[in-house]
Amino acid sequence: ALKESEERYSLVVDASEEGIWDWDVLTNHVYYSPQWKKQIGYEDHEIKNDFNEWIEHLHEDDKERCLNAVQEYIANPSKHFILEFRFRHKNGSYRWIHNKAASILNEEGKVVRMFGAHSDITEKKLAEESIKLSEKKFNRAFHASPVAMSIQDYQDIFRDVNDAFLHLTGYTREEVIGHTGKELRLWANSEQRKYVNELFKKHEVVRNFEFEFRRKDGSFGFGILSAELISIDGKDAALTAVLDITDRQNALEALKKSEFYLNKSQQVARIGSYLFDIKKGSWVGSKTLDEIFGIDENYNKSVEGWLSIIQPEFKQMMADHLLNHVIEGRNRFDKEYKIIRVSDGKEIWVHGIGELEFDNEGNPIFMVGTIQDITDRKNAEAALKESEEKFRTLFDTMPNGYYRSTPQGKFVDANPAFIKMLGYENLEELKKIHIPTDLYVKTIEREEILNRNPEFVSNVETYRLKRKDGSVIWVEDNARYIKDENGNVIYNEGICKDITDRKNAEDALRESEQLFNTLAQVSPVGIFRTRPDGYTTYVNPKWVR
Repeated sequence: ALKESEERYSLVVDASEEGIWDWDVLTNHVYYSPQWKKQIGYEDHEIKNDFNEWIEHLHEDDKERCLNAVQEYIANPSKHFILEFRFRHKNGSYRWIHNKAASILNEEGKVVRMFGAHSDITEKKLAEESIKLSEKKFNRAFHASPVAMSIQDYQDIFRDVNDAFLHLTGYTREEVIGHTGKELRLWANSEQRKYVNELFKKHEVVRNFEFEFRRKDGSFGFGILSAELISIDGKDAALTAVLDITDRQNALEALKKSEFYLNKSQQVARIGSYLFDIKKGSWVGSKTLDEIFGIDENYNKSVEGWLSIIQPEFKQMMADHLLNHVIEGRNRFDKEYKIIRVSDGKEIWVHGIGELEFDNEGNPIFMVGTIQDITDRKNAEAALKESEEKFRTLFDTMPNGYYRSTPQGKFVDANPAFIKMLGYENLEELKKIHIPTDLYVKTIEREEILNRNPEFVSNVETYRLKRKDGSVIWVEDNARYIKDENGNVIYNEGICKDITDRKNAEDALRESEQLFNTLAQVSPVGIFRTRPDGYTTYVNPKWVR
């Protein structure tokens, strides 16, 4: 029976992929199975059955820890002795070993024998290290990314966000973690949020979705969102990245407000890209750039070919800019210039931008950039300039006075006619006066006008003003309020006409009529006035009598 048992044990040892060992603690004799030795590249006869063989194959950084663990176990034995360590292979490499052993105790409870098994867990360890390294790299990339990134669980609860996300939204990490985007009111449009959630649940991915978001302070921004399904600790999660395009969106909105972009709102700005090989003196460009220049793929795309397209007035300037300022000076290419399009000979404006790339010695080797057709913009700028010049000419030469003042009673602008009307030398001098006290004959007269027309609806008002020399003039003022988007008055604006002469004539006429009426009433002679048709319009008392 004993022989059968030993044979059975021998078969188990031989068939096992684990390395079996049996250590007589008292004699220090150890049995290492052939598989134990094979795990580290040895034949059965190449390793002695000696405890020191185990010690000698331990990694130097693990040796002290392992020996201490053995001594601790012998001193305080428990059910199992488990230890992981690096074990030197015959080829000099190290294998990770998982050791699990049990012990036999004597009557005094001392360990007299230990037996266990070595399992090669190198592949498992490498996989774990690979995962740890991957997670470490991901974590670094996640938190260092300039793009706002977040991780949300299946309930849309934020589990992690990076600094770019906090900067973008204005929240602190404590305010975000543990909450949903809905709770934080990050989505400006709830329909967009629902659509993205449904899209992600269906496809487990979202790509380049443009949306509007709300910051903590209530302001709005625009972003491009992409999301991917990932697994963290065995649970599904959404990794989301948001690229902030608020500046781009605001710029587009500002362009739409201008007259040019209102008229051209359906057109897309034409921008071509290029790569200039400085050493070869040649360049390659996109299809759009070929269209801007009016050339095809057979055109001579060299510096000389580029210069030949440039309008003669700009040719020398652009040659100097490229060769001296950019290449020799190691500066950025940034110029607006005219070209003559090859295909039809039309002159157009372009804006070229380029960034240099350098070799290891600091010499420029490439320039990468874009060229945009800005002809329409240039034409719009010229038209705007002409319009402003016409307005300024009209402003400066119009006979009536124009003014703009603040609700606090200070002038901010006035034309020469208004300044002259009030007897001042220039606008700067006029800006120094306080309108209610320095300009009105009586402050109450200004208050009466405001009370009559509190909303300052565009209307003609007639009132007196006091000139610099103290003389009084009568003006006819067609004025209005200019308000901001909240309805607050920011300026009073009006066009004034000096009607002093007319007012004096009216007063003289009124005085003359009063004098005539007085004389006619006391005259001893009958007086009457009759129209050509015979109708009598006036008779005095004497005529009646």
